[in-house]
Amino acid sequence: MALFFSFDGIDGVGKSTQLRLFCQWLKARGIDPVVCRDPGGTALGERLREILLNSGPDVAISARSEMLLYMASRA
Repeated sequence: MALFFSFDGIDGVGKSTQLRLFCQWLKARGIDPVVCRDPGGTALGERLREILLNSGPDVAISARSEMLLYMASRA
């Protein structure tokens, strides 16, 4: 049986920390988790992730552009 867990929330609430702790907990019990992220997981997804997360305050990305970048990473 496979289970799917998702950690979601706004920036800075501790998603990465909780994911790391959860993975440690699973591994301590002999379960090898598969971790994925969105956008990411492919070369294009990683480049788009970099643009979306680290564009800086001097680069304005409109909501529509952000949506299209997320969609492109899933195509």
